[in-house]
Amino acid sequence: MNREEFNSATGNLDDKALRRVLWTIYWRAARICESESRARSQSQRPDDSRAPKPAPDGAELAREVADFVAPAIAPAMAQWYLYLLDNLDDTPDGVLDQIAQHTSLAGVEQTFFAAQLALRRSELATARQLVTECLRTLPRHSQFRAFAAEVGVETV
Repeated sequence: MNREEFNSATGNLDDKALRRVLWTIYWRAARICESESRARSQSQRPDDSRAPKPAPDGAELAREVADFVAPAIAPAMAQWYLYLLDNLDDTPDGVLDQIAQHTSLAGVEQTFFAAQLALRRSELATARQLVTECLRTLPRHSQFRAFAAEVGVETV
């Protein structure tokens, strides 16, 4: 399954279904890691004549998991950011700006948050630019597409 097929398959999941998908991904990844760890420790025993497998690159594995999980997480995170926009006061250099710029929250969902914040502040050009970035990452995301239409960005 490629990214577009995955986005299409998970784009309309409700919160419960999304959590089930994420748990399955987490559970399977944990089983794979346990299996790899067990195999590595067994292959490094002195009485084992097999050559040990090289350890997987942790950074590469983390990137692969993040790329796989991002489409499933995006809708839930977008909803969370919408909740924050609706329930926190917008003040100059306030908490909404801190959220929009905080490095530990980086990702397409945060970019979407910044786009919505820009629109609420009547910064239409900024909102268009940011939602275009979101669509480059997740082109079939329904909330991104709806917002793009709202601010006048054409989607394909």
